[in-house]
Amino acid sequence: MIAGGVVATLSPGRFVSLIAAAALGTLGLLQFAFARAVYDLETSGRTEWFGHALVLALPASTLWVLLSVTLGRGKGTRGLGAWRYYLLLQAVLALLAAGYTLFNPSVPHPPAGARSFHLVGLQWAIVADLLLNLILLAAKFEATHISLPPKKRETFRPALLGVLGCSGLLSYLIFAMLATSRVDVADISASAAPASLLSILLLISLIRGRIGEAHAPEDRLPATATTSLLVAGGYVAWTAVLLWLTRSAGMNLAEGLLWISIGGAAVSILALTVSNRLRRRLELFLDPIWFEPRAARRVSGHKALTLDQARTLEDLYRLIPENARSVADVDPVTLFLADPAGRCFRAVGSTMSPEPAVFIPEREPLPTELRRARRPIRFTGRSDDLEYVGIYVENAEQIAACRAVCAIPLLGDEGLLGFLLCGARGGGRRVHGEEMVLLNLASQDYSELLERFQRDPSAPSQLL
Repeated sequence: MIAGGVVATLSPGRFVSLIAAAALGTLGLLQFAFARAVYDLETSGRTEWFGHALVLALPASTLWVLLSVTLGRGKGTRGLGAWRYYLLLQAVLALLAAGYTLFNPSVPHPPAGARSFHLVGLQWAIVADLLLNLILLAAKFEATHISLPPKKRETFRPALLGVLGCSGLLSYLIFAMLATSRVDVADISASAAPASLLSILLLISLIRGRIGEAHAPEDRLPATATTSLLVAGGYVAWTAVLLWLTRSAGMNLAEGLLWISIGGAAVSILALTVSNRLRRRLELFLDPIWFEPRAARRVSGHKALTLDQARTLEDLYRLIPENARSVADVDPVTLFLADPAGRCFRAVGSTMSPEPAVFIPEREPLPTELRRARRPIRFTGRSDDLEYVGIYVENAEQIAACRAVCAIPLLGDEGLLGFLLCGARGGGRRVHGEEMVLLNLASQDYSELLERFQRDPSAPSQLL
């Protein structure tokens, strides 16, 4: 609640900041409500305040979903689309739950000194709705983080870590509630730590990082394409099967957990074996963890190797492919940049001689996928690679002309500036994970330089 007051007073980006202040304030009220519920349970065995706290959690989680949707949209709520209806539905459900609780106050009372609450009646539906809100707000925060320009992404990161950490723990606690039909006092107490950490981290991002003023491009990543939603969906399915095993098959929780873990591991291995899409998602998640610390040092040592020689945009078009080849040991490298007049992306520089005279219309599959994913993509060329089959069919000529095995997006403040089509040394068919991470890190420098030169062709080329 203190953090909410500070945000409302000091944070720029007034509309988003007021929503953030309200969300933090309701989170504080929720902590007080659960504390009162625990006090009543231990002193008199009464559980009315537990029901009140659950009802209050509905508008609180709705405010956090609203915050996740409005962040990165600048002023107002323009462009909310279907989120408007979802938020309206959540408001109606909160009112119905409040009315039900007020007019049906009778609940069974455990003996004084009990250490857990039991879910009864409508509380099951409330808890399930809270879980849905947690999953959606985590996915939306991740999508906003990926869609922001690089500088704002750095300042947004504390808020993202706070949200993912808090929603992850709360999701686990909710799953435990659904599995056992009760809520332990110890679990309620454990929720105070991530909630407090979230308040501090969001405060840092809103005031020092000024993320309330951040604006993501219109072609932002949708929440449905995020890792958070994929993980949460798998977790929900895993828990649903666990509940079915423990309730229908007559197993206890430990037996059900063992069998579902064995089955889940077998299904995961099979899915990774047959699914290109899942393997790519796993690589995109793991590659930065394994390679980014070492890759960052290599990029810092190479980024000024040739780029400081640029005096004009034409110099930059020539030097960026050479720098990418030096940084990541890939070849050939061809630079494509947006041509607004021609509504396409044209090859403007390459390590190939002669340079490939090709272009790709802006609405064709390759640029569309790069705008959506906002991450490097590998080309396998396999006919069963359904996710990229449109690229292999419609952009095969350009990919072959550039001898490319991967594409690296160049992302600016207003969206996709262009991309690099890169091949593998020695005519190989695959770029390794470390090379992809290196190219992705270097692309942030390339994007900054291109934007600076496009704004002011006489700008010095020294990297920021």
